[in-house]
Amino acid sequence: MKIPATYLKLYLEHFSAQPELLGTLLDGTGLDMDVLASSDRYVAFESVAQLLENANRTLEDGWHVRLAAEMEIMQHGPVGIAAATAADLGAAVVTLARYVEVRAPFAWLERGEHDGRAHLRCFETVELGPLRASLLETTVVACANVIRHVGGQRDEGLTLHLPGPPPAYAAAFSAEGFAESKFGAASYGLSFPAVWLSRPSLLYDGTMHAASVNKCRELLATTTRRSDLEFSIREMLHESGGRSPGLEVVAERLNLSPRTLIRRLKEDGTAYRDIVEGVHKTLAREALMNGTESVAQIGYRLGYSDASNFGRAFRRWFGTSPGHYREQRGDGASRP
Repeated sequence: MKIPATYLKLYLEHFSAQPELLGTLLDGTGLDMDVLASSDRYVAFESVAQLLENANRTLEDGWHVRLAAEMEIMQHGPVGIAAATAADLGAAVVTLARYVEVRAPFAWLERGEHDGRAHLRCFETVELGPLRASLLETTVVACANVIRHVGGQRDEGLTLHLPGPPPAYAAAFSAEGFAESKFGAASYGLSFPAVWLSRPSLLYDGTMHAASVNKCRELLATTTRRSDLEFSIREMLHESGGRSPGLEVVAERLNLSPRTLIRRLKEDGTAYRDIVEGVHKTLAREALMNGTESVAQIGYRLGYSDASNFGRAFRRWFGTSPGHYREQRGDGASRP
């Protein structure tokens, strides 16, 4: 897994006048500021993780919230441009959800609407450990910043949802202009009035949007080996709470024959069963870390006939039982 070097360059530029601090942040990362400054390459996640660990240990609490809130739409590359130039806020949110992995390959975004509000939930797709809060909070704040700029709405009605109790840096969220932050949530995410979805984008440009989406699609395939087809299936599974309706039903909804769907997924380097398992793994991890459902309830919701079947699948994914995983990683997110 790799992360765009752009984010590192923007972040490290803040400390370019403090060589000693810059050296501390880069210690053990194998990165060089001069090389990063002249490159648009992707950086190995291991190097990024080491830099984040250095930063969490060295800098003031909440540094990542301030950094994410300060970023301009253009600094999110083709994903930011595609979202900003979409016809309306609804199309911008679809773009963010579909292509977030181009910029944050450790996360999935799930769209939804209920109680008159639009929701965007953020899930980790790989084990992030102690960096979970820093990376997912950064992703949510960055998405919230794009949404309020695309729709011309600064803060009223936009709410951040964050697991666990308020951290020591909770004030950083309101300091950056977010009107409300709700802690103790079931997952990382944000919400806003659903009527905003039809709000025209201030920067709408159909030609630029199409070009940027094409670039996002290309990068998604080359950096994560995922496709728009996989995203569409994954979104259906998320809408059903993770329970699979079956390949035949999914194919029908996509206006494809089952044979064609199987073939196209194979061409993309995946299979329907792999996509279902990926969604189950992600939702199970989130439910155990932040939810209150029993292990049996989680398994049943995901479509497992009994708790033992779910337990066996979970051990295959994570090398431990669901109960032990909850004990080790539950009760909210790890904070830097």
